[in-house]
This record gives sequence, structure tokens and C-alpha cells, in this order.
Amino acid sequence: MAESESLLERLRRHKGAGEHLGVLKAAREILNEPSVYTDQALLEVARAGATAAMELRELNGAGLCVEFERMVAEKMDDPELVAMAAFRQATVKMEVGDSAEALGHFQTFIEVDGSGRPGLDRFRGMAHFNLGTVLMWRKDYVEAGNAFRQAREAFLEQGNTEWVIRSILQVAWSEVTAGRPEPAGAYLDQAQELLAEFEDADLRTTALCHRAYYHYTVGELDLALNLCNEVLAVGRQHTTPHQMGEAAWIAGECRFAQGHLPQALDLAKQALEIALSESWSSGMSRAGNLRTRILRAMDQTA
Repeated sequence: MAESESLLERLRRHKGAGEHLGVLKAAREILNEPSVYTDQALLEVARAGATAAMELRELNGAGLCVEFERMVAEKMDDPELVAMAAFRQATVKMEVGDSAEALGHFQTFIEVDGSGRPGLDRFRGMAHFNLGTVLMWRKDYVEAGNAFRQAREAFLEQGNTEWVIRSILQVAWSEVTAGRPEPAGAYLDQAQELLAEFEDADLRTTALCHRAYYHYTVGELDLALNLCNEVLAVGRQHTTPHQMGEAAWIAGECRFAQGHLPQALDLAKQALEIALSESWSSGMSRAGNLRTRILRAMDQTA
């Protein structure tokens, strides 16, 4: 027993020092011989191991840890512990792109949480937000919008303004993608009002992209292009590759709709290069689709 206790102490020491590799190694050793530990200790180990593995991008290791956490939680017959484990399982499955598994685990969390459990308060907003993200991947845009609305309500209860705004922006994106621009415009206005009093450069850039997409879908191409150009401006700070890829794709769609094919092709190539560099599958698909349509149109007009 002395050896097992020293292993647990080692894990805690590595965790306190932020040494993820040490935490993960100790967690694997402990979980290989779980019989000498209490269920509560095994939950601690599994959660610490999963967190460390995610930081290290060791997704297989994270998956094993969260599955162990779920097994122990079910053994303890505690619905809240099962829900927490399901949330972490869903998060790992999102990271590996397994939307079906992620969807099922998020739904497990939400079913348990539906009876109102204060112990799950800190997970609730992100569970609904991530569920919305998974539903967007699966092209279930209406249900995605509903999930983002639930996320907004949960973050409002927490007083988390940043994620309230993120949720509202995602509701708008879902509505536009579902072909419903009117409610999308109203949500974008809500986000703009909140951003007037909340300083966050990343959120402001995200809002520019979302508003550009909205104006593109309602045919206001010049306005959409102006917003995209603001995001793509050389030297603009606090702009992520993801945001630049989105802006390039939307601007490319606008130029294509205007018949400016060479400019549209340059923007499509830019969006595709960014998506490839970020291993961003949906961005690759959209930019690749746009490039194909532009090249086909060029061939037809040659």
C-alpha cells in the first residue's frame, strides 16, 4: 500500500507543478492497478489524467481516462458524477471529431441535468454550447440554434458575459445557416449591444465575421465585403487564422456573386490555405467548394 500511496502523492505533486507528462504517466500506472485505491481516489486520478492528456494533445490517453471516470461514476451510482464524466467524454470525442459519440454523451449530461442539479451548474453552459457546435457539424442547424439559446441562458445565470455573447453569435450563425436571416439579424443586434460595453477584441472580430455572413446571405454584398476587409486588413491585431479564413471565404463568395472571378479565386485560395494549415475540415470543405465553382465558371466563360 505504501507504494500505491506514493504514486498518488507523485501524481498530486506533478499536478501542483503543472507537469502534465508526469501526471499522465502516474495516472496510467495507477489506473493499471486500480484495486488498491478508493473510488474517490480513482475519480481524482482519472480526471487529472484526462486534463493532462488534453493539454498534451494525447487524445487516446484522454479517452481512456474519461472512460475510466465514467465506469467508476456508474459503479458509485451517482447521477451527477455520471453526468460530469459524460461531459468530459463528449469533450474528448469532439476533439477527435467523433460527432455521433460526442452528441450521445452531451445528451446524457443534459438528461441528468434536466432535473435541476446545482452540482452541474458550472458545466451546464458549456455542455449546451458544445452540443450546439456538434449539431452544427451534423448540419442540424435548427437544433443547434436551440442548444446555443440554452447555453446563453445558462451563461446568463452565471453572469458570464463573454460566453453569453459567444452563444448569441452562434445562435445568429445557426439561424443564417438554416436560411432564417430575420431572427439572425436580431441576435446580431443583441450581441452588438453587449459588445458596446464589453471589451474583447476576439469577440469583436468574431462578430464582424458573423455580421458579414449575415449581410452576404441577404444580398448586401458590398456591406459584407467591407466587414470582411476589416478582418483581413494587414496588421490587424487579435485576429485568429480561423477568423481570417472565415472572412476570406465570405469575401470570396461575395466576389463570386458579383462576377469578379479572379478576385474570388484569390480569396478562395487564401481561405483554403488557412484551413489546410489549421487542419480545419469544415473550412477546407467550404473553401474547396467555392474554388471549384469559380474554376468551373472561369472555364465556361473562357
